[in-house]
Amino acid sequence: MVGNAALGRVSRGDGRRQTCANRRFVRLVFALLIGVVGGSAGAGEFPVVEGPPPGFEVVRLTNVGSGVGSSIPDINDCGEVTWAHFTPPFESSVYVYRDGVVTRVTDGTLYEDGSTLDNEGRMAWRRGPTRPTANDLYIADWDAVVFTGPTPLSWPRDNDVGQLVWDTTLKDNSNVCEIFEFTRATGAWRQVSFEGLSSQGAQINNAGVIVWAAFDFNVSPWQSRILMDDHGVTTSLTPGIGQRQSPDINDDGVVVWMDSEGVHIMESGETRLLFSEGRLPRINNQGHVYFSFEDAVTISPDAHVFMNGVFYKLPDEGLRSSRCTINNLGEIAWLIFANDGSFSDVILLRRAGSLFDFDGDCRIDLRDLRAMQICVNRDPAGMLLADCARGDGDDDGDVDLFDVEIFRAAMNGPSVAISDCEGENSYAKIER
Repeated sequence: MVGNAALGRVSRGDGRRQTCANRRFVRLVFALLIGVVGGSAGAGEFPVVEGPPPGFEVVRLTNVGSGVGSSIPDINDCGEVTWAHFTPPFESSVYVYRDGVVTRVTDGTLYEDGSTLDNEGRMAWRRGPTRPTANDLYIADWDAVVFTGPTPLSWPRDNDVGQLVWDTTLKDNSNVCEIFEFTRATGAWRQVSFEGLSSQGAQINNAGVIVWAAFDFNVSPWQSRILMDDHGVTTSLTPGIGQRQSPDINDDGVVVWMDSEGVHIMESGETRLLFSEGRLPRINNQGHVYFSFEDAVTISPDAHVFMNGVFYKLPDEGLRSSRCTINNLGEIAWLIFANDGSFSDVILLRRAGSLFDFDGDCRIDLRDLRAMQICVNRDPAGMLLADCARGDGDDDGDVDLFDVEIFRAAMNGPSVAISDCEGENSYAKIER
């Protein structure tokens, strides 16, 4: 059973007041981390460990079935994930995974997708009556549209200080897209790019610095470069010759992108090839880098993460892995696709948790009871595949009343931590 909430009105439950925005992370010196590799690396040049990194587990958040797709997910530092399910031709609804429960946020009366959320749990997405008219940027906690474009917007992306970026195609030329930015503090938006090119894939860090790829489709073969906006000052990070795309930037100003050679990284103005043949990179403040890499045997892109000097190939159920987001704990949400394109689902690499600790806060309390109830009573389509395994107390492959009795005996309330737990409270104190 999937929980339902009023349109745009989803909040953390049970008095959780401190957000993950207040977490304190140890910031690695990225140059030292890269030095472990000692140069660019490809899958055949550096050992790759099969499976998730130590202390992590991979779970499937959705099981949509044939004919249903999912938008690129977004994950914050609380481990909360949002995405949209869309069913052709024009139906799409937003979902959020929070406190061990998947909740449907929108009611399906509008086409809504491309959802994003920050460390405060604030959400935004694009919407419209149908997919071809999804021209509005909607701020959920304001219950307000703050921008309407002449054409459908790209999926917006946010930072943790109240800014969002996106692109939209200008009506007079389908090859021209420009980047826009919205700031919550002022309630105003501004146009960021003015190149007259097809500017796409904008990302913004917590310093308000924006990176994107600018494509020139008026030449053959097409060319693209990576641009950066630092509070109104735009600079080109790469030459105009080449096919560069999918940039990302962390809070230290380290930028990654891809081209035909692989994944490149720029730090302190110097650029190097990081992974040969890698694609679709994302980087966090710890220097962890996600990328996909095409398996030479299956000819299918597989999800990889470079973490603490080691390459890990993440489990993907034999399906095709695509774009992702990565938070500052190294948790990753990404899409897997059926080889025939008939469906796509959301996969999560997260910090491993304890039995019955559905929300990963090292306690077994009322929030976990809610998730336990959903697991026992869920419908056959069960969206809560990821966490129901944590409710299987007798390890018999299901969650039933026998497991409820074991849960009741283990329930220790919000003030008692699980012994030797390495969940959320290893990284943040949660006030209740």
